[in-house]
Amino acid sequence: MSMTSIFEISKNILKFFQMPELSYKYRKLENIKRILKVHSLLEIKQFNKNTNEIVAKVGDNYLLSEVKLDNKTGKITYSKQLGRLKGYKYLVRGCEEYYPDKDIYHSFYISRIKAKEMRKGIGTKLINLAKAESRRYDCDGRIHLDAVNESNPPFYFYRKMGFNSQDKQKIEIIDKYRALGEPLPQKYRKWCLAMYLPENKTGIRI
Repeated sequence: MSMTSIFEISKNILKFFQMPELSYKYRKLENIKRILKVHSLLEIKQFNKNTNEIVAKVGDNYLLSEVKLDNKTGKITYSKQLGRLKGYKYLVRGCEEYYPDKDIYHSFYISRIKAKEMRKGIGTKLINLAKAESRRYDCDGRIHLDAVNESNPPFYFYRKMGFNSQDKQKIEIIDKYRALGEPLPQKYRKWCLAMYLPENKTGIRI
C-alpha cells in the first residue's frame, strides 16, 4: 500500500469524525473500528479535556493524528495529521545483528517512520507507540530496525531514543559527531545500520 493511499485513509478517518449525523456516543472507539474496518483505533495522549491524539491502525501502518472534539456536540473542531509508523511482529532466527544473545525470538520491526514536522516530538511518540505494540504482541519490548536515509540520516535520533547496534565502530563515529553537535559527514550518510532497542530500555527485565 502506497503512502498516498495510506494518507487518503487517514483523511477518511478524520472525515468520519465530522459526519454530523453521528451522535457523540456513537463515536466510541469500538464503533469507529468496526465502521472504518481498521484493526484498532487508540487514543494515545490527552493534552486537555478537549484535545486528543489518536492512532488508527491500518494493516501494518499506524497513522497518528491530532484531533479536537467539542464535548457537547461531538463535532471535530480541529484535525491535523502528525506522522506514520509502519511496523509488525517479526520472528528473528539466527541473526546476530540485533539481539546477539538470542537465537530465535520475536521482535517488533519498524520498517518506516515518518513525522510530518521535525523537532516536534512526533518521532518520540511513534517510538513510544512501537514500545507499547512490542509488549502487546508479546515481543517482550524488543524493537529492531534498519536505519537508512541518505538525505536525512536518522542515526542521531535513534541513539537519542536508546537504540544500539552491534557495529560498534559505526556507533562510535555517530556518537562522536552527535556529541560535537555536528552533522554527520557525507561519507557516512549512506550507511544502512541494523539497530535494536536494548530490552532494559523498554521497562522489560532481561
